Amino acid sequence: MRVVVAVLGLGVLCLAAPGRAQGIDYGALFALHADKVVRPSPDMQVLELPGPVIVTCRNGRCIGMDQSAHGAAGCALRVLTEIAALDRVCPDLLDRAARDRLAAALDTGWRFWADNTVPRQSHAAALALRDDTIDESVRQMQQICPADGSAHGQDLRQLALSVTRETQAGRIARAFEMPRLPVTNPCL
Repeated sequence: MRVVVAVLGLGVLCLAAPGRAQGIDYGALFALHADKVVRPSPDMQVLELPGPVIVTCRNGRCIGMDQSAHGAAGCALRVLTEIAALDRVCPDLLDRAARDRLAAALDTGWRFWADNTVPRQSHAAALALRDDTIDESVRQMQQICPADGSAHGQDLRQLALSVTRETQAGRIARAFEMPRLPVTNPCL
């Protein structure tokens, strides 16, 4: 039960942060793959991409669903980015080794995003966006800190520690192995 609460807690953190990590230009994406777009109805367009990732747009609102075995890369990136922000707000959250693993995973994840988003971005631009996204999330999290001793705080701490555990490094790396559009769905 506590794990469910922790996941929901991190979900709240992720929802509080803007979806800047996704940053996909769906208009450009659909133009780039115009020959593969299916129109099941006048107000709906569907695009199936390698991964597979399926993007559906209806009435100008688009959502991408990662159906790969690796999970949504954008979700993994968002969770890692939020944990980095939470660690900044609560400096005793992670130990040095966990921080190093988190930094390596963030670097890999944001480079993956740069290489796979539409339009593609330079690695330098992706890393600058990473820093801006973390800074923005830090501003939004000023009142959230697991150090307060509350059950919610301890659940967030447990989740952050589990994601940055050494045994999770391979799983996180696999999330960014296969090139595909870095959508955030499904997430948590």
